[in-house]
Amino acid sequence: MGRAEPVTSAAALRLEAFDQFCRGGSISAAHSGEAMRDATIHLKTLLDAHQPADAEEARSLAEMRRLLPRLEQPFSRHQPEAHFTASALVVDVDAGKIALLNHAKLGR
Repeated sequence: MGRAEPVTSAAALRLEAFDQFCRGGSISAAHSGEAMRDATIHLKTLLDAHQPADAEEARSLAEMRRLLPRLEQPFSRHQPEAHFTASALVVDVDAGKIALLNHAKLGR
């Protein structure tokens, strides 16, 4: 399991802007473009490094790698062909709490 890296204040602002952008909010074009570019580069790096566990996952991975460069806004649900989304498990060890963030539309 990977550990989150510390976020610089500039990166935090871009992530916040990106989150707002994905939720359909209005933000400055400079922030949205920068955030989208950073997130897309990061996703491409993750996809390129990932080793599939089986044939089904290999097919899914190939499809994601094919789609990413074709999507102008790969994390926006307003993309007609597809978009990237994820669920997350957030753990607060100090508080002894866990939050599971599901994909809203899929409910999983």
